Amino acid sequence: RGENRNGRPIVGALKLHLSKTQPLDPEAGQNIAAILQHYAATALARPGESASASRCMVWDVFSGRLHHAPKANLNRLHVMEACCEEIAFRWQAA
Repeated sequence: RGENRNGRPIVGALKLHLSKTQPLDPEAGQNIAAILQHYAATALARPGESASASRCMVWDVFSGRLHHAPKANLNRLHVMEACCEEIAFRWQAA
């Protein structure tokens, strides 16, 4: 929790990725950070706070990379939602 440059209240989150053998590529890191920002906005933010893209990050510990949520992630979230729906559909059919 903190404030942005304009003094408005913001919230962020950090996820640790702990895999020695499966480092995150930039696309995967941004996808996870985008979901993290969505979670921060819907579950962590208090009234009047917003989830900051620059403060929602995934740290790939063993590769040393830090992935930030992209500023424009609405389309990315729609694609991931469609992927989840496809997985759920196939899971029920199995």
